Amino acid sequence: ELVNDDEDIDWVQTEKHVFEQASNHP
Repeated sequence: ELVNDDEDIDWVQTEKHVFEQASNHP
C-alpha cells in the first residue's frame, strides 16, 4: 500500500526525530 508522498515524508521526519531523541536519552 502506497502512501501520499507528503504523509510519507512527514512520517519519516517524525520517526527520525523520535529515534534521535531516544538515542540521545537512553
